[in-house]
Amino acid sequence: MKKIMILFGLLVCTVLGSLSVSAATGEVKDDRVWYTYWDEPSWSVAYTGVVNYLDFQIYAPCVARNGSEWGCGSFAMQGEYKEYGISVASNGHQHGLMNKDRGIDYIVK
Repeated sequence: MKKIMILFGLLVCTVLGSLSVSAATGEVKDDRVWYTYWDEPSWSVAYTGVVNYLDFQIYAPCVARNGSEWGCGSFAMQGEYKEYGISVASNGHQHGLMNKDRGIDYIVK
């Protein structure tokens, strides 16, 4: 269902053609996670992905539009990869990872 909603959002953005996203791409790889983030400017979509290396912590990939709450995907258990993306407008956004205590780590603006 989420994929259908994302595809619908992409279709609306394509039809309107008025949204733009400044492209950001990067990754962080440490002893806890392999965290990736990227933007698709032509679609006005921001993505965050995570591979969790820990057995005692879980992380969910998140994106937040400026001035909005964080939207997050499902939590990645140890060794799992999870990805999340949302349609974003030109007013900016942030990428991050939600930990099991509902705090946001690894914030990239």
